[in-house]
Amino acid sequence: MEKPKMESVWQRPYVNIFKHFKLEEWKKSTKEGDIAPVMDKTLKCTVYRIRGSIPAGNYIQLPKTTTQSLGLVGRYLYILFKPIVSKYFVVHFDAVTEVFVD
Repeated sequence: MEKPKMESVWQRPYVNIFKHFKLEEWKKSTKEGDIAPVMDKTLKCTVYRIRGSIPAGNYIQLPKTTTQSLGLVGRYLYILFKPIVSKYFVVHFDAVTEVFVD
């Protein structure tokens, strides 16, 4: 197995992109609609409540523009969310990957 490069070590074993992008400042991300930070007592961290009658009008976008990159190097992605009973939700994820050969 290949040894990780030094610039990617900080992402091992995982990275919280909300913390990394300082989501609460909204400089490197975009929010639209009814988005509110909420302290989750079970997880013991800030989570973001997204609600509204139209899912396409209430979202968080990372990074802010399509010309920016998240710069993630991990092999896996996981999304933790808690849907509200009897409410519709959409998870939209676009990924562009590159294979680097040393």
